[in-house]
Amino acid sequence: LDPSEEAAPHDLCQIVMSTCSLLRGAISPEYNLHYRVPQGSILVKTVEGKLAQVIANLVINARDALQPNGFIEVGVEECEDLSRVRKAFHKGSLDAEKYVRLFVLDDGQGI
Repeated sequence: LDPSEEAAPHDLCQIVMSTCSLLRGAISPEYNLHYRVPQGSILVKTVEGKLAQVIANLVINARDALQPNGFIEVGVEECEDLSRVRKAFHKGSLDAEKYVRLFVLDDGQGI
């Protein structure tokens, strides 16, 4: 395993902001790309490059479904409703103290 591929603590908000800034150049100005992250840092254990690639793939897929003047929003929010987290992961007990949700929304036509 390449040591650069090891998961380590990274600021999820910073990853979203920097990835969206890079993607801004890859997306035509006729589309609106925005991000919404909370103030401060949210540390997550991840491989930064892989997570940035996942975000980029989701944004590019969303872009392909947009009409002119469509929007894409990438966001991060803390999960207050732990029952939703349990349901999503089919777990009765949760190991971490806090959970966050990373999302990509668009107004394009899709499935």
